Amino acid sequence: MNIIKTTFTPQYWAYPKDIALIFGYKNPSGLLKKFRLFCDERPNYFNPATPYIKDNSSDTKYNIFCFAHYFENRGLIDAGTRSLKFENDLPRLIEAYSLHLLKEEIL
Repeated sequence: MNIIKTTFTPQYWAYPKDIALIFGYKNPSGLLKKFRLFCDERPNYFNPATPYIKDNSSDTKYNIFCFAHYFENRGLIDAGTRSLKFENDLPRLIEAYSLHLLKEEIL
């Protein structure tokens, strides 16, 4: 009898096609452009997380937590509210998107 341990490792980075699947958009390029513009205008908003990584190629990887916070609150964020903080919303985002789970199953 063999004991097998399996561990689920969550994905914290997503490409635009993954963002489209997770958030239900057919073509999220306009929304991603607004997200990058917001991140460039306010570089410390998502501190200490990195909201996106521009690769040497044309691909850009997005932090799912940062994008989810922007996606859910984009009306308020685009209006310039200062009452929202990414740091305060992070525990809820982790729970909502179930990316914190590291399940271990012993068979």
